[in-house]
Amino acid sequence: MKRFTYITLKVLAAFLFILYLSVWLVSPIVSSHFIQKNINQFDLILNENSSVRYNPFISQIKIEDFTLEKANKTVLAIDKLTIEMNLLQLIFDKVHIKSVIADGINGGISVDGENVTIAGVSLSQAADKPSAEQPSEPQSPKSSSSNTAKAYQLVMPLLSIKNSNIDVLYNNQALEFEINDLKIEDLVADQQAQSASLVADISFADSKVNINADAQLINGQGEINSDLDISKFDLSSVQPWLPENIENLTGLISFKSQQKLLINDNNQQLELADITLTLTELATVNNKVQLYVEHSLAQFSNIDVKLSNDQPPTVTAKGQFEAANIEIINAEHPQLLVASVTNIAINTIDLATLEAIPTVTLNAITVKDAVISQDNQIDLPPLTQFSQLFVDNLIVSQQAADINTITLSDLKVDAQINADKVLTSLLPIQSVQAVEKSATDSDTPPEVESTEQSQKTVFDFSLNDFHLMNNAKINFKDHSVKPAFQQEFTIEELQFNQLNSRHPELESTLKLRGKNNRYAHFDFNSVMQPFVEQPYYALKGGINEVSLPAVSSYIKNALSFEIKTGQLDFNIDTKLTGDKISGNSNILLRGFDFTAADDHEADSLKDQTAIPFSVALGMLKDSKGNVDLSLPISGNTNDPSFGLSGFMSLLVKKATMMAAKDYLMTTFVPYANVVSVAMTAGKMLLKVRFNDLPFTATQSEISNEQQTFIKQFAALLKDKSDTQVTLCPVATPVDVGLNVGDKITDSKLIDKLHQLSLLRVENFKQTIVDEYNIASSRLLLCTPQIDSAKNAQPRITFNVN
Repeated sequence: MKRFTYITLKVLAAFLFILYLSVWLVSPIVSSHFIQKNINQFDLILNENSSVRYNPFISQIKIEDFTLEKANKTVLAIDKLTIEMNLLQLIFDKVHIKSVIADGINGGISVDGENVTIAGVSLSQAADKPSAEQPSEPQSPKSSSSNTAKAYQLVMPLLSIKNSNIDVLYNNQALEFEINDLKIEDLVADQQAQSASLVADISFADSKVNINADAQLINGQGEINSDLDISKFDLSSVQPWLPENIENLTGLISFKSQQKLLINDNNQQLELADITLTLTELATVNNKVQLYVEHSLAQFSNIDVKLSNDQPPTVTAKGQFEAANIEIINAEHPQLLVASVTNIAINTIDLATLEAIPTVTLNAITVKDAVISQDNQIDLPPLTQFSQLFVDNLIVSQQAADINTITLSDLKVDAQINADKVLTSLLPIQSVQAVEKSATDSDTPPEVESTEQSQKTVFDFSLNDFHLMNNAKINFKDHSVKPAFQQEFTIEELQFNQLNSRHPELESTLKLRGKNNRYAHFDFNSVMQPFVEQPYYALKGGINEVSLPAVSSYIKNALSFEIKTGQLDFNIDTKLTGDKISGNSNILLRGFDFTAADDHEADSLKDQTAIPFSVALGMLKDSKGNVDLSLPISGNTNDPSFGLSGFMSLLVKKATMMAAKDYLMTTFVPYANVVSVAMTAGKMLLKVRFNDLPFTATQSEISNEQQTFIKQFAALLKDKSDTQVTLCPVATPVDVGLNVGDKITDSKLIDKLHQLSLLRVENFKQTIVDEYNIASSRLLLCTPQIDSAKNAQPRITFNVN
């Protein structure tokens, strides 16, 4: 019996060995036959060198040199793939795959609209075609016991893929993925629990992605931990997935972080730590507007996202941000710079959810070296530039914006108006706005506001303090008038604080102080309550020593007169409550006089046309030639009317000409070399007149020969502290290389002579003010003149007011 059993076992073992050996030997032929039979429907051909062998001794499938071809093109190639299983574990309801090891898998995925093709097989085609080995059979009723599927546990200690390539073609855009090393270890999964670990090293678009992850889940609860590192990913590879209005996206992005996903019955929580996001050479075009960022870095110590079944989602984060060399230009006209910044830094970013409202706190925001609106093809400065903008503690939510401090340093504004009354400095911004408006009009259908949308949402705002650091410069030049109007304003102090819509009763204060050109200066203070039911504004201050001839360009067309001489002092003290305004203003016009418009010739007969108006003005002048008006202000801003009580009585009071004073004749005798006293014809008034100060042709600086005159001139003004003098520069044709007596009609030559005259009179005034401490308000400037008489000489003339 033992011998029989022994022989039987030997025969059975020999049979199984021969059977297994036969399977091992025949499996490549059989598998090739059935594989080819099933892929014929997809027009695929299995390469004759492909080998798929099953080893029943160790339950192993080994695939080598496996190649599928379609239309003489390889669509799938596998150098080596080994799958080893433990079939005996099926007895214990386990699908046990000992290992899956692949080396050199090369295939392609193509996406064209809704059609997806993998390894030459269209998924839609595969779904429509039934398998050749599946004849239709009538379905028989199943017993109730077979309705419950048997639960198996999947166990796979190792899945390894190396040196593989996947080519993705999305709407004719190619992207190649290289799987350098991918491992899934200790995979255990059933209906109750799942666990695994993943290590991946993948390359695509010249970038590398490293992933380390492990997961532990029981009954849908547990945690997933991962580390992600993406290095130098080329953003141009995602261009096909972006909206059509985003074009030409380029740049490199790097991302690194640690993630933990916690899952339980009530909520899910995603925790990210040590996040670093880097962008290099970012460039993109959106609606013809190009954005360029040379470098940016965002770092977050943590980001937490919580999703709860019965609570709104909450997000918390802490980090910082920095970007360098940012430019926004017109993509169609690259010379039009909309804005540029050399550096933006946010020292602290704090994101939190307060009372179900996401709130962002940005602390220490710094913007450096900003330039706004510049045409680089034109030799003009930008509209605005500043060295630094600093914002301390900005808190923003859907319902409010709160700012502690804003500091603006070294602000410069250059406003240039051309002959067509166009602000040329603003053209780059306007060109972009025109493009964006066109895109919006064409893409966005008209929307009808619902009743709920039409209701205004309350949005609170507060600003604790805004101020300027260093002087701000504002240059204004208007070429639409002749001569061109040019002024420079220096803001020495601008401070605004205590603006808070939550506390409307708080008084906000504004202080503005500065100067215009060299001598005019202004100082205003304001108190306001803009958020009370009846908004309240109070303004007090004034501007002094404004040279009026400069504004002649704006009034001569309306009045047919130019301001020949004069300075303006304007002071105001007024209040606006709701729409009711009340207060007082004071206007002082020093040495104010008119001449005929566009009369550039000195002592021209055209001046006689200004006499009637000058006489009317003279009725308001005091003994110094000044006009001093006090004007009460009252009325309603919706229907302005300003009370001018006292103006007519002042006009009548000044109607009688003042008698000449005898002491004038004797007072100026000691200065006979500098001044002369003469009777003004027809007015029965004595007029003190300074002798002219001559200049040589093209001379602008004060010479040694003129110092004697200047010393006596200064001594006279010191001796007569109430005396005001108007300085009138006169140029001649010899200053521009023409002959004495030549008439000048060329506007460019006239402008050149005016500039030379202004330089002479500014140098003279500066010398008197700086070296002899004479108040600048006593020296008034008038419009430059041109003398084309045959005996004319360049000079400065003086009039005593």
